[in-house]
Amino acid sequence: MGCGGGGGKPVPLSEAINPVDEHGYTEALKKTSSPRDAFYMWMSSLRKQTLAEASAADTEVSETDDPTNRENPIDVSRGAVIYKHHCLQCHGLNIDGRGPDMKIHIEAMDFTSGSKRFAISMGNKAPGSWYQKVAGGLVSKEKNPDGSAIAMPKFSDTMAREQIWLAIAYMRSITPAQK
Repeated sequence: MGCGGGGGKPVPLSEAINPVDEHGYTEALKKTSSPRDAFYMWMSSLRKQTLAEASAADTEVSETDDPTNRENPIDVSRGAVIYKHHCLQCHGLNIDGRGPDMKIHIEAMDFTSGSKRFAISMGNKAPGSWYQKVAGGLVSKEKNPDGSAIAMPKFSDTMAREQIWLAIAYMRSITPAQK
């Protein structure tokens, strides 16, 4: 399982995801309608903790300092699973903003573009900024063809802090495009 895509492409989800992670999270999702609760179930079973301990540990996770490692196959796999279940519909299989729910392409959602890929690979403020955007949600200046707003929900309402960071770890695992 590799972490960096060659030729400027993200690692396909099928290669990034460890089937054990996919199974664990999918089974937890079957038991609850809450992505956060499913994540706590998944993590508590992996870490041999109670749900209360998993929840309490998540409150200690920083909202500004990335606790994940984009070069760690475990973080990338778990992040890819979360991405697949909660981000793919809009951001697409190739993290290019061409997911099945998108009616138009928005350049800012294309994480394969040069500037986004550079930001993905940087360790500075980019991860914390990404966390804030994912956690707080966004409304695009662009509109759907019918005039309705294009918005990313406020994932802090439905996801655990670590869960958000893991999805970001998968997106950050992309190697910057080679010119």
